[in-house]
Amino acid sequence: MRQLGTLAEADVVVVGGGPAGLCAAVEAVRAGASVTVIESLDRLGGNGPLSGGYLALVGSDMQRVAGVEDSTERFLEDMRREMKPYRRQFATMFDERLARQFVAGSPDAFLFLIDLGFTFDRIIDRPGIHSVPRLVALADPQQFRNVFSATLDELGVVVRHRTFAERLHLVDGRIDGVVVCSEETDRGVVRAGKGVVIAAGGFQAGQELRRRYQPEHLARTPALGIDTCTGQGHLMGQSMGADLINMPYIQSLVIVGSALLEDAIAVNVRGARFHDEMGPVSARLRALGEQPNARGFYVFDNRVMTRKPGLVSGLTESPVAADTLGELAGLVECDPAGLARAVAEWNELLGSSTRNDPFGRTIFTEGSPGIVEPPFRAARMVPGAMLTAGGFQVDERMRVLDVYGDVIAHLFGAGDCVGGILPPHQVGGVHLGSAVVFGRIAGAAAASGGDAG
Repeated sequence: MRQLGTLAEADVVVVGGGPAGLCAAVEAVRAGASVTVIESLDRLGGNGPLSGGYLALVGSDMQRVAGVEDSTERFLEDMRREMKPYRRQFATMFDERLARQFVAGSPDAFLFLIDLGFTFDRIIDRPGIHSVPRLVALADPQQFRNVFSATLDELGVVVRHRTFAERLHLVDGRIDGVVVCSEETDRGVVRAGKGVVIAAGGFQAGQELRRRYQPEHLARTPALGIDTCTGQGHLMGQSMGADLINMPYIQSLVIVGSALLEDAIAVNVRGARFHDEMGPVSARLRALGEQPNARGFYVFDNRVMTRKPGLVSGLTESPVAADTLGELAGLVECDPAGLARAVAEWNELLGSSTRNDPFGRTIFTEGSPGIVEPPFRAARMVPGAMLTAGGFQVDERMRVLDVYGDVIAHLFGAGDCVGGILPPHQVGGVHLGSAVVFGRIAGAAAASGGDAG
């Protein structure tokens, strides 16, 4: 095999510029390490900017100010309850040790983001899913791109954009870097003196990998989020003997960012609303399947298009637009009178003081006038794959474990590459919340070399 040249060297190499990888990079620098981030896109943030911006954090300052009493056991019970219906569908390994570590790190994770310059605008109550309000919402999910870009520049972190991680590089059996390629440079090695953090996201966009764990007809469905989450990080770790768990746990959903739904309604071909748009993802999918011809549409107005273009562009199909609701109904072939009635009732609900929604919806945008500003838009509701729940077994320092439970030296995992915490992700906020908590731990551990204790 032709020997590869060295493209760059750093103490810590982070594969993936999403929330977990970015948190790892910050903490590694703060621990005294030099850091290079390998990112396949031309921008940072991963799926963070396309998300609803919800983090499930126990003991945050927002809970304290709101007088919310929460606990580790309460959150664990919520997670167990939400997983229960899926245990018959998927082989599930939920690591409660990891979950407790997630909860313990939540207050500091919140303060860490505040210190970087993140802003939160509300705490969200989701009765029936979270027993107490614990979802904290970012004022703008784009902060995952903007704040971290500025922070990494300030800290001197090298980011290699549009660079693709191919595999881990070994010298005398030891992981010493990552083999990468890009359009600008030859294939080569970015060497890591102390450790590699794999935070390359899930594998929902990797149909080839999904075929190993899903029936063909499901593996072909579209996926939520960016198209670079193909499971390359999972394969890199697996090539070193990493133990992958929960890989078949690939939940279906209607593909849409939750933050977009705060300002939208879902209607069927009769033009009528038919469920709580912000309810559990499984309930949304089930409700869609019960509609005539299993067809439904998200309806919103020009304000959403202006304020949340990234979330609109993340829809599987581009929305259609019209200056009137009647014209919009014609474009999507739904009943115009029904649509006009549904929008009028929604706007009236937003203007009321009680907001007693017939479908039990509790999440609304404060101060929203409703669906009022033309052009109005409608996007077809498309089922697909949710963010995946499978990934590495890790220890408390985010060191990746092999199939015998032994540490793979100099290799760390974070974010959606870690499997034990994600099965209860339908509660909401677990992907982002755990990405921050465990990304920080992985970065600090990698900076220390990770071999002690």
